[in-house]
Amino acid sequence: MSQLNGSLEAVKVQYENKVCTITMARPEKNNGLDLQMRKELWAIFAALKEDNETQVVVLTGQGTHFSYGTFDPASRGATDKDTIVRMVLEGNMLIDDLENLPQITIAAVNGPARGSGVEISLACDIRYAAASASFQQHEADMGGFPGGGAPLRLPMIVGYARTIEMLCTARAVPAGEAKDYGLVLDVFPDEGFLDEVVQRAQYMATKGPIGLRGTKRVAKVRQAPGKADARLLSNKLRRELEFSRDVAEAIDAHKEGRSPVFLGY
Repeated sequence: MSQLNGSLEAVKVQYENKVCTITMARPEKNNGLDLQMRKELWAIFAALKEDNETQVVVLTGQGTHFSYGTFDPASRGATDKDTIVRMVLEGNMLIDDLENLPQITIAAVNGPARGSGVEISLACDIRYAAASASFQQHEADMGGFPGGGAPLRLPMIVGYARTIEMLCTARAVPAGEAKDYGLVLDVFPDEGFLDEVVQRAQYMATKGPIGLRGTKRVAKVRQAPGKADARLLSNKLRRELEFSRDVAEAIDAHKEGRSPVFLGY
Protein backbone atom coordinates (compact mmCIF):
# COMPACT_ATOMS: atom_id res chain seq x y z
CA MET A 1 0.00 0.00 0.00
CA SER A 2 2.79 2.44 0.83
CA GLN A 3 3.95 2.54 -2.79
CA LEU A 4 0.73 4.32 -3.77
CA ASN A 5 1.20 7.33 -1.50
CA GLY A 6 3.52 9.22 -3.83
CA SER A 7 1.01 9.12 -6.68
CA LEU A 8 -2.08 10.19 -4.72
CA GLU A 9 -3.56 13.69 -4.98
CA ALA A 10 -7.19 13.43 -3.88
CA VAL A 11 -6.90 10.61 -1.33
CA LYS A 12 -4.65 9.99 1.66
CA VAL A 13 -3.69 6.54 2.95
CA GLN A 14 -2.31 5.65 6.37
CA TYR A 15 -1.42 2.15 7.57
CA GLU A 16 -1.00 1.18 11.22
CA ASN A 17 -1.46 -2.06 13.14
CA LYS A 18 -3.08 -3.92 10.22
CA VAL A 19 -5.57 -1.08 9.69
CA CYS A 20 -5.60 0.99 6.49
CA THR A 21 -7.25 4.40 6.87
CA ILE A 22 -8.34 5.96 3.58
CA THR A 23 -9.20 9.66 3.68
CA MET A 24 -11.04 11.36 0.82
CA ALA A 25 -9.12 14.63 0.67
CA ARG A 26 -10.92 17.30 -1.35
CA PRO A 27 -12.32 19.32 1.57
CA GLU A 28 -12.70 22.44 -0.58
CA LYS A 29 -15.24 20.44 -2.66
CA ASN A 30 -16.80 18.62 0.30
CA ASN A 31 -14.81 15.54 -0.75
CA GLY A 32 -16.80 15.16 -3.95
CA LEU A 33 -16.00 12.10 -6.04
CA ASP A 34 -14.39 13.65 -9.10
CA LEU A 35 -12.55 11.64 -11.74
CA GLN A 36 -9.18 11.93 -9.99
CA MET A 37 -10.52 10.70 -6.67
CA ARG A 38 -12.33 7.80 -8.30
CA LYS A 39 -9.16 6.74 -10.14
CA GLU A 40 -7.16 6.83 -6.93
CA LEU A 41 -9.76 4.90 -4.95
CA TRP A 42 -9.83 2.30 -7.71
CA ALA A 43 -6.06 1.86 -7.45
CA ILE A 44 -6.23 1.60 -3.64
CA PHE A 45 -9.02 -0.99 -3.73
CA ALA A 46 -7.10 -3.03 -6.31
CA ALA A 47 -4.03 -3.02 -4.05
CA LEU A 48 -6.08 -3.97 -0.99
CA LYS A 49 -7.62 -6.90 -2.82
CA GLU A 50 -4.14 -8.48 -2.94
CA ASP A 51 -3.06 -7.28 0.51
CA ASN A 52 -2.88 -10.12 3.04
CA GLU A 53 -1.52 -7.95 5.87
CA THR A 54 -4.32 -5.37 6.12
CA GLN A 55 -7.31 -6.77 8.01
CA VAL A 56 -9.53 -3.71 8.49
CA VAL A 57 -10.10 -0.69 6.24
CA VAL A 58 -11.46 2.63 7.53
CA LEU A 59 -12.86 5.12 5.01
CA THR A 60 -13.43 8.74 6.03
CA GLY A 61 -13.43 12.31 4.74
CA GLN A 62 -11.07 15.19 5.38
CA GLY A 63 -12.46 18.26 7.12
CA THR A 64 -16.11 18.67 8.05
CA HIS A 65 -17.77 16.50 5.37
CA PHE A 66 -17.66 12.80 4.57
CA SER A 67 -18.47 13.10 0.86
CA TYR A 68 -20.99 15.02 -1.23
CA GLY A 69 -20.87 12.42 -3.98
CA THR A 70 -20.56 13.08 -7.69
CA PHE A 71 -23.45 15.16 -8.99
CA ASP A 72 -25.56 18.14 -8.04
CA PRO A 73 -28.00 19.99 -10.35
CA ALA A 74 -25.27 22.34 -11.56
CA SER A 75 -22.78 19.61 -12.46
CA ARG A 76 -25.49 17.48 -14.06
CA GLY A 77 -26.57 20.41 -16.21
CA ALA A 78 -22.98 20.96 -17.37
CA THR A 79 -22.39 17.30 -18.31
CA ASP A 80 -23.79 15.55 -21.38
CA LYS A 81 -26.19 12.72 -20.64
CA ASP A 82 -24.15 9.91 -22.20
CA THR A 83 -21.23 10.90 -19.96
CA ILE A 84 -23.51 10.91 -16.91
CA VAL A 85 -24.73 7.38 -17.69
CA ARG A 86 -21.15 6.17 -18.15
CA MET A 87 -20.00 7.82 -14.92
CA VAL A 88 -22.87 6.28 -12.95
CA LEU A 89 -22.12 2.79 -14.27
CA GLU A 90 -18.39 3.21 -13.59
CA GLY A 91 -19.23 4.49 -10.12
CA ASN A 92 -21.24 1.31 -9.53
CA MET A 93 -18.18 -0.79 -10.31
CA LEU A 94 -16.02 1.30 -7.95
CA ILE A 95 -18.50 0.90 -5.09
CA ASP A 96 -18.80 -2.83 -5.85
CA ASP A 97 -15.01 -3.10 -5.59
CA LEU A 98 -15.19 -1.55 -2.13
CA GLU A 99 -17.98 -3.90 -1.09
CA ASN A 100 -16.05 -6.93 -2.35
CA LEU A 101 -12.80 -6.22 -0.50
CA PRO A 102 -11.72 -9.20 1.63
CA GLN A 103 -11.00 -6.95 4.62
CA ILE A 104 -13.60 -5.72 7.10
CA THR A 105 -14.55 -2.22 5.94
CA ILE A 106 -15.70 0.62 8.19
CA ALA A 107 -17.17 3.94 7.06
CA ALA A 108 -16.21 6.65 9.55
CA VAL A 109 -18.81 9.21 8.54
CA ASN A 110 -17.29 12.35 10.00
CA GLY A 111 -19.85 14.82 8.63
CA PRO A 112 -22.63 15.17 6.07
CA ALA A 113 -22.80 12.48 3.39
CA ARG A 114 -24.87 12.98 0.26
CA GLY A 115 -25.63 11.06 -2.92
CA SER A 116 -22.92 8.60 -3.86
CA GLY A 117 -21.12 9.64 -0.68
CA VAL A 118 -23.88 7.83 1.20
CA GLU A 119 -23.70 4.93 -1.22
CA ILE A 120 -19.97 4.47 -0.53
CA SER A 121 -20.78 4.17 3.17
CA LEU A 122 -23.51 1.59 2.41
CA ALA A 123 -20.92 -0.62 0.68
CA CYS A 124 -18.92 -0.82 3.92
CA ASP A 125 -19.54 -3.57 6.45
CA ILE A 126 -19.89 -1.14 9.38
CA ARG A 127 -20.81 2.53 9.66
CA TYR A 128 -19.99 4.83 12.58
CA ALA A 129 -21.10 8.47 12.59
CA ALA A 130 -19.87 11.68 14.16
CA ALA A 131 -22.53 13.75 15.90
CA SER A 132 -22.52 16.26 13.01
CA ALA A 133 -23.01 13.57 10.35
CA SER A 134 -26.12 13.20 8.24
CA PHE A 135 -27.19 10.97 5.35
CA GLN A 136 -29.08 12.31 2.34
CA GLN A 137 -29.97 10.70 -0.97
CA HIS A 138 -31.12 13.84 -2.79
CA GLU A 139 -31.81 12.26 -6.19
CA ALA A 140 -35.61 12.43 -5.86
CA ASP A 141 -35.30 16.23 -5.72
CA MET A 142 -33.77 16.01 -9.19
CA GLY A 143 -36.49 13.76 -10.57
CA GLY A 144 -34.46 10.56 -10.26
CA PHE A 145 -33.31 7.75 -8.01
CA PRO A 146 -29.86 6.82 -6.66
CA GLY A 147 -27.66 5.09 -9.20
CA GLY A 148 -24.81 3.92 -6.97
CA GLY A 149 -26.58 1.09 -5.20
CA ALA A 150 -28.69 2.66 -2.43
CA PRO A 151 -31.93 0.93 -3.54
CA LEU A 152 -29.99 -2.38 -3.56
CA ARG A 153 -28.17 -2.14 -0.24
CA LEU A 154 -30.32 0.06 1.96
CA PRO A 155 -33.24 -2.42 2.34
CA MET A 156 -30.88 -4.99 3.87
CA ILE A 157 -29.67 -2.38 6.37
CA VAL A 158 -32.76 -0.40 7.41
CA GLY A 159 -35.63 -2.40 5.90
CA TYR A 160 -37.90 -1.90 2.89
CA ALA A 161 -40.29 0.75 4.23
CA ARG A 162 -37.54 2.92 5.70
CA THR A 163 -35.64 2.69 2.41
CA ILE A 164 -38.66 3.93 0.48
CA GLU A 165 -39.19 6.78 2.94
CA MET A 166 -35.55 7.88 2.92
CA LEU A 167 -35.08 7.74 -0.84
CA CYS A 168 -38.45 9.16 -1.86
CA THR A 169 -38.43 12.13 0.52
CA ALA A 170 -34.77 12.95 -0.20
CA ARG A 171 -34.45 14.36 3.32
CA ALA A 172 -31.24 14.48 5.32
CA VAL A 173 -31.25 11.93 8.16
CA PRO A 174 -29.21 13.13 11.17
CA ALA A 175 -26.78 10.85 12.95
CA GLY A 176 -28.97 10.01 15.95
CA GLU A 177 -31.90 9.07 13.76
CA ALA A 178 -29.59 7.02 11.55
CA LYS A 179 -28.53 5.06 14.63
CA ASP A 180 -32.17 4.41 15.51
CA TYR A 181 -32.69 3.02 11.99
CA GLY A 182 -29.66 0.74 12.24
CA LEU A 183 -27.92 2.68 9.47
CA VAL A 184 -24.99 3.37 11.81
CA LEU A 185 -23.84 1.25 14.74
CA ASP A 186 -22.86 4.12 17.00
CA VAL A 187 -22.53 7.91 17.16
CA PHE A 188 -19.52 9.63 18.74
CA PRO A 189 -18.68 13.30 19.44
CA ASP A 190 -17.00 15.13 16.57
CA GLU A 191 -13.88 15.74 18.65
CA GLY A 192 -11.79 12.61 18.63
CA PHE A 193 -14.23 10.81 16.33
CA LEU A 194 -11.73 9.26 13.92
CA ASP A 195 -9.42 8.22 16.76
CA GLU A 196 -12.31 6.33 18.37
CA VAL A 197 -13.16 4.54 15.13
CA VAL A 198 -9.55 3.63 14.34
CA GLN A 199 -9.09 2.33 17.88
CA ARG A 200 -12.07 0.02 17.37
CA ALA A 201 -10.71 -1.04 14.00
CA GLN A 202 -7.30 -1.84 15.46
CA TYR A 203 -8.88 -3.95 18.18
CA MET A 204 -10.78 -5.92 15.54
CA ALA A 205 -7.60 -6.30 13.49
CA THR A 206 -5.95 -8.19 16.37
CA LYS A 207 -8.31 -11.13 15.77
CA GLY A 208 -7.55 -14.05 13.49
CA PRO A 209 -7.48 -13.14 9.79
CA ILE A 210 -9.14 -16.40 8.77
CA GLY A 211 -11.99 -15.70 11.15
CA LEU A 212 -12.43 -12.09 10.04
CA ARG A 213 -12.36 -12.80 6.33
CA GLY A 214 -14.33 -16.02 6.61
CA THR A 215 -17.11 -14.33 8.56
CA LYS A 216 -17.39 -11.63 5.91
CA ARG A 217 -17.46 -14.12 3.04
CA VAL A 218 -20.25 -16.18 4.59
CA ALA A 219 -22.33 -13.11 5.47
CA LYS A 220 -21.95 -11.73 1.93
CA VAL A 221 -23.10 -15.01 0.39
CA ARG A 222 -26.18 -14.87 2.62
CA GLN A 223 -27.05 -11.40 1.28
CA ALA A 224 -26.34 -12.12 -2.39
CA PRO A 225 -29.66 -13.45 -3.79
CA GLY A 226 -31.57 -10.75 -5.64
CA LYS A 227 -28.78 -8.18 -5.70
CA ALA A 228 -27.64 -9.01 -9.23
CA ASP A 229 -31.16 -8.70 -10.64
CA ALA A 230 -31.68 -5.41 -8.82
CA ARG A 231 -28.41 -4.03 -10.24
CA LEU A 232 -29.38 -5.02 -13.80
CA LEU A 233 -32.74 -3.27 -13.42
CA SER A 234 -31.12 -0.17 -11.96
CA ASN A 235 -28.65 0.04 -14.85
CA LYS A 236 -31.43 -0.48 -17.40
CA LEU A 237 -33.53 2.31 -15.92
CA ARG A 238 -30.57 4.69 -15.65
CA ARG A 239 -30.44 5.68 -19.32
CA GLU A 240 -34.21 6.13 -19.52
CA LEU A 241 -34.03 8.39 -16.47
CA GLU A 242 -31.15 10.56 -17.68
CA PHE A 243 -32.90 11.29 -20.99
CA SER A 244 -36.27 12.00 -19.35
CA ARG A 245 -38.08 15.30 -19.42
CA ASP A 246 -38.23 15.30 -15.59
CA VAL A 247 -34.45 15.36 -15.15
CA ALA A 248 -34.16 18.24 -17.62
CA GLU A 249 -36.93 20.04 -15.72
CA ALA A 250 -35.11 19.60 -12.40
CA ILE A 251 -31.94 21.13 -13.85
CA ASP A 252 -33.86 24.05 -15.40
CA ALA A 253 -35.71 24.66 -12.13
CA HIS A 254 -32.43 24.78 -10.22
CA LYS A 255 -31.01 27.33 -12.66
CA GLU A 256 -34.16 29.45 -12.45
CA GLY A 257 -34.51 29.25 -8.67
CA ARG A 258 -37.96 27.63 -8.68
CA SER A 259 -39.53 24.33 -7.68
CA PRO A 260 -39.58 21.69 -10.43
CA VAL A 261 -42.83 20.42 -11.91
CA PHE A 262 -42.51 16.68 -12.49
CA LEU A 263 -44.75 14.93 -15.02
CA GLY A 264 -43.37 11.39 -14.89
CA TYR A 265 -41.76 11.10 -18.31
